[in-house]
Amino acid sequence: MEFKERIDEHVKLIKKYKDEDFKEEQTKMYLIAPFLNLLGYNVFNPDDVVAEFLLLTEEFEFVPTEEEKKILNRIMELRNKY
Repeated sequence: MEFKERIDEHVKLIKKYKDEDFKEEQTKMYLIAPFLNLLGYNVFNPDDVVAEFLLLTEEFEFVPTEEEKKILNRIMELRNKY
């Protein structure tokens, strides 16, 4: 299956469950983790994704790789500066 087809399938899944009252963990496991996997990240590998990453006062459920963490840190620093 091509990347675009996989994205389309995930969009259908999101639309199917958009009105569900999922709890936080269900949302992560049913929608977010599969999306990150679709993008090529392994959510079960801490070298790919860090779960529940705390950045200054903000908490992110999933953060891909060390480089993205550095970028997010810099964005938060700038946001708090202005």
